[in-house]
Amino acid sequence: MAADFSDTKFLTYDALKRINASSVHYKRNRNVYFDRLPIHDDGTVYPVSMSFVHNDREIRTQITLNKDGETIFLDMSFDEFKNLPTYGEFQEAITTAEANTDSVN
Repeated sequence: MAADFSDTKFLTYDALKRINASSVHYKRNRNVYFDRLPIHDDGTVYPVSMSFVHNDREIRTQITLNKDGETIFLDMSFDEFKNLPTYGEFQEAITTAEANTDSVN
């Protein structure tokens, strides 16, 4: 039986940059140093592989960077985490966009 990842939250490169900037601004404990990591603006989707409430004020997330299993930790607000799309929502948006493209052609 195949694993169901439809409820897995994820970040795009832009979301990762934006939430990281917020994390730095609010002096949260876990931030990302982009110049030290294999993170690129190439359409890659970064799944949240683990998350938990940290110090009652934020969510600590573990984000998978690549198929080799390299991960980072990033702290974010409850609202930022809640607003992350799920992989299922992402797949649905792609399917809708493809259907719209096909109907135009």
